[in-house]
Amino acid sequence: MISGMRIAIDFGSTHTVAAAAAADGTIAPLFLPRLSLPGTFQIPSVISFADPDAPLVGYPVERSGLLTAPGTFRWMKRYIALNSPVRVRAGSERIPAKEAAVRFLRRTLNEIETAVAPETVSELVFTAPTDSFDFYRDWLKRSFEAPNLAVRVLDETGAAAADAGIRLESGEPFFVLDVGGTTQQALAAARDSNGTIHVKGKDGRSVGGADIDRWILEELCARIGIPLQDARLRPQGTALLRGCERLKIALSEREAARFEPEDDPGGLTFGGTELTREELETILRRHDFLSALERMVRDVRNAAAANGVDTAAFRRLFMIGGSVRIPAVRAAVRAVFPESSFVETDPTTSVAVGALRAGTFGLTPLRDILTHSYAVRYRDGQSGEARFETIVPSGAIFPSTGIVKTLRLKATRPNQRLFGLAIYERSLTPDAGASDPFELLFDENGEIRILNRIQPSEAFESIFLNARAAQFLEADPPASRDETRFSVDFAIDADRFLIVSAFDLRNGRTVLDRRPVVRLS
Repeated sequence: MISGMRIAIDFGSTHTVAAAAAADGTIAPLFLPRLSLPGTFQIPSVISFADPDAPLVGYPVERSGLLTAPGTFRWMKRYIALNSPVRVRAGSERIPAKEAAVRFLRRTLNEIETAVAPETVSELVFTAPTDSFDFYRDWLKRSFEAPNLAVRVLDETGAAAADAGIRLESGEPFFVLDVGGTTQQALAAARDSNGTIHVKGKDGRSVGGADIDRWILEELCARIGIPLQDARLRPQGTALLRGCERLKIALSEREAARFEPEDDPGGLTFGGTELTREELETILRRHDFLSALERMVRDVRNAAAANGVDTAAFRRLFMIGGSVRIPAVRAAVRAVFPESSFVETDPTTSVAVGALRAGTFGLTPLRDILTHSYAVRYRDGQSGEARFETIVPSGAIFPSTGIVKTLRLKATRPNQRLFGLAIYERSLTPDAGASDPFELLFDENGEIRILNRIQPSEAFESIFLNARAAQFLEADPPASRDETRFSVDFAIDADRFLIVSAFDLRNGRTVLDRRPVVRLS
């Protein structure tokens, strides 16, 4: 057996793509005959529990006519990212999204190992959305960690940048936009003379093509005078959304198209309803999709400018994801970059292939930035209120070239022995009007109910990262009240770990020496 095969899996909301890097450095996407769509490298991100003892994964679900059947799980990635309680019935069990996704990915990995035999897989790289929290990334790692297998998680936009960067001249800045099924992400980067990709700005939002499908269905329902929550829609909810997806794709090519559902439910007549490209653009503007996209692209461009990039030098824009084909989406990007040209790469494989080019073990070194900020939570000695002191700002580069923050810890009570370091991940409050998130809920029978909105959760604004492994500094002897006892330095390594060093000012000794405390997003 030959060791050393490196595998990347781009786990998408609608499709999943795998790629392999051989020992000689050759990188190529993988066609998996038993899972992939014919003639493509795409694996539908679906699993059917119609037969609980022998679940179907990928294309066989569609080939068997089970894509819209009860017991089929779609959009697993989105449900996991939202910490959704959605489950699908499998016999006497109700399977949550995380378990369904693990079964889907394990079957995919098994097929990959069969495809690359007799070589063994020594490294497995997953990609994750730019704005995903660490619990999502950690779930991926924990689910697949195994002896003799290195598992890491890389930003989707960083992977796409690594794939795009090999086509560029040294020093040339470039822009990547990825509008997928449930996310839109943007990244600005430049490639230096040594081949290293330097990320200069990035951002992401949890809204994408699946949201557009829902908005189209909402429009069609309004035309025949029924709400989305009408019980007659439930048995064919997925089939109707599939029809909306086909309508959306058709409008990328034509000025008008007809809605052709697989089945009209409950005696309701949808068939033959026409939608124009202009009407679709009106729908997108109504939900702030286009203006929010333009703001995100502009924000990333401005971040790049703040990091020393001449934004007039952005000559090439790499477009990834199915929804970038929508003319209105391209027009929104064109409003920010009127002089740049769109580069057509394979939008389905660039993330998976790029994941093997990038990062610590890859062929293309990548210096990335953090999308969230990180803070130490403390209690104000005067007011008693909890406050946050930022230690790593959003946009910080990793690995850091030195110390990013130094804090001095003061005792707040007499004879204080323990000084806690409570590390929080912080993000801006979601813009509810911009993203308009929704949820498709499987009921007890495996049928689908459409809920209006998911209200932004306060839990996603500040996440206590080290609650289960709290880091304490022990003062020996105990500190006096108001004594400044410890000096604490923070840095970030190449694997995004927050590295902490602490010095006891009274005793003149180091109590922590470059200890990894938490992993940052």
